[in-house]
Amino acid sequence: MLKSFWIQPENNFILFVDILGVKEHIKNGRTSVLTTILDTTVKEMKRVAKIMSLPDVGKDSVYFKMFSDNIIICSKSNWNYLLLVAAGLQKHLATFGIFLRGSLCFGSICAQPDFVLGEGLVRAYELESKCSVYPRIIVDTSFIEAMQEHISATHADNHNKIFVSTKEKYFEVDKDEKIFIDYLNEARLAYNSENITMLNLMVEHQFRVKANLLLHENKHRLTYNLETGEHIENIYKKFVWCRDYHNAFCQKHNQFLGLLIDEDIEKWRCEMIEQLHLIHK
Repeated sequence: MLKSFWIQPENNFILFVDILGVKEHIKNGRTSVLTTILDTTVKEMKRVAKIMSLPDVGKDSVYFKMFSDNIIICSKSNWNYLLLVAAGLQKHLATFGIFLRGSLCFGSICAQPDFVLGEGLVRAYELESKCSVYPRIIVDTSFIEAMQEHISATHADNHNKIFVSTKEKYFEVDKDEKIFIDYLNEARLAYNSENITMLNLMVEHQFRVKANLLLHENKHRLTYNLETGEHIENIYKKFVWCRDYHNAFCQKHNQFLGLLIDEDIEKWRCEMIEQLHLIHK
């Protein structure tokens, strides 16, 4: 009898994001700047949902919750919105030198106005904290399989074409064989006149960052971070991963070859650290 009063978890597509470096921003007195950037970003995500005519409640609604440096977005069916936002968030915040780590998965969750919990959220958190490692949003097989099933159910005639085009647009495979969101490629395609997407229709959309502008900004910030970054190995490795991703993208798309980041920076930095150690001996 009491079971009918229990809140039942439901299967959802889930995006879980950790905004990296928030503590450092706050310690360095940049709370107001960071708050303004995130406030603009959140408003933009919600505006995109309205443009895509996503309802506030019901089967196709999108649940959003942000607390401190974590963002949780989930939906029973709108996997396309989650992919759009995952790429858009990374593009938009990267222009401010803010990097993200996160995951996309599919699982059961209780998403209530005042709280969110469930096995799906636990899975998303574990993927972000234990598997993502670098500033990337990894895509779990559960998300891909559920996405494929949903496409097959809603687009029976051309489901394979939609699935393949989605993979080519958003997904990249890393050296460790993990699939992650290729936000630089999405930025490139958003400005390709041959690829008309929902993003192309949002003329004033702040997530629409030109790929060359984003790559210029990436190169500038990553070069600075690699030259002057903290001598903390795990932090430095994150910058190295971002550089490798940036360079791999530029090499894959010849028009961006002029924006490669010099890999000798790392060698130069190691030599400088070694010299400093010798001086202080």
